[in-house]
Amino acid sequence: MRAGETLTAYCYFFADKSQRDRKNPRMSSQKTGLRVASVIFGIFAIGHVLRLINQAQVSVGTHSIPMGVSWIALIIAGILCIWMWRLSKS
Repeated sequence: MRAGETLTAYCYFFADKSQRDRKNPRMSSQKTGLRVASVIFGIFAIGHVLRLINQAQVSVGTHSIPMGVSWIALIIAGILCIWMWRLSKS
């Protein structure tokens, strides 16, 4: 990549995106963003389910994170996953 191409890519990346990109409308749709966020929350929910099944201990520094935190995080991530997926369908 040459210096001119790098500057063009930089300007495009940080340009005002308030208008929809007519060249690729699929990549700028809310539907895509909601589905990606839903999948990410689903992955987090699956991770918490695996932690609860395997009784894996998680520690941050010298503190041990109790299993109750995973139950709460599982419920929140699951609700957000389902909610965002349903929003993406409408």
